Amino acid sequence: MARRRIGAHWLARIAVLAENENLSAEAIGRRLLIEATPDDRPPVGRTIQRYLREHRARPLEEKLSFRYFSWPESMESGALPWEASKTALELLRFRREELLFTSRPTNEEMRWFWRVTQAGPDAAIMERLEMAMKLYDHHTDYPAEDPETNRKVEWCLSFAPWRSRKHAATYVRATRDKRNPLPPFVGFEKPVIPPMITKGRPKWQLGLLRDQTQPKKRDGIKSPGKGGKQR
Repeated sequence: MARRRIGAHWLARIAVLAENENLSAEAIGRRLLIEATPDDRPPVGRTIQRYLREHRARPLEEKLSFRYFSWPESMESGALPWEASKTALELLRFRREELLFTSRPTNEEMRWFWRVTQAGPDAAIMERLEMAMKLYDHHTDYPAEDPETNRKVEWCLSFAPWRSRKHAATYVRATRDKRNPLPPFVGFEKPVIPPMITKGRPKWQLGLLRDQTQPKKRDGIKSPGKGGKQR
């Protein structure tokens, strides 16, 4: 019987728990079962033990990516450059005050947020966080030869739809181009648009979300209202 393929995100989660909480294989297994969903089964037993041994054999510079971000320790260890300090501290506060996360992001998650901020510093923090987490998830779970998520974020950053109604309209039209449409970035995509998904989203994202569920209504994008900025 062929061995069941384990999602790379579970392997990363094993490394995070081992690196930050120093848990045994048995304790990690119990934690993963709590976090599992019916459609996404975690590894168990000997599989966890095997990946735990592999992680512990990694060189230190690789292990640093799985450690939780802390300032100034993450900079002193070389996991992140000192130039990322302002951006990283911004996200640390946002996660605690707005998202109510008690856990810290890993150094690798923080690195992706810093990279996105370098490319789109004037985007709202939630928009930058969504792009960063999509890139982090993609590079954790999928091979480098699958560039779909990279292209979605790349074009979104290139068109900067958050800057004005004109930027937003130009970007949405480009995603609807019949000859050569851009792959749209809509944050954390859902097959439907429940209130908790649309609340607080910028209007340019809502236009793209409607495209996902109402493909016949792609005639254009309404102006997001008076004023320059749109959130």
